[in-house]
Amino acid sequence: MSGVGFLLAFFVLCIAGSLIVVARHRRPKNFMHSLDEFQREMDALSRPPQPKSPPRPVRSVNERTPRSR
Repeated sequence: MSGVGFLLAFFVLCIAGSLIVVARHRRPKNFMHSLDEFQREMDALSRPPQPKSPPRPVRSVNERTPRSR
């Protein structure tokens, strides 16, 4: 294959790769997508839910009870 053939094959592969990348990364255009995206942002900014019961106390390593032999 001549140099022109390699150059033509290179451009065809570049264009095909670019079209694949553009098609995979395009944003959806429906109405619900924008609402879902807004809700995701609001959830990220909101406070985490508070637990209903207080957390259980954690014993430190030094407070272990001795084992009976």
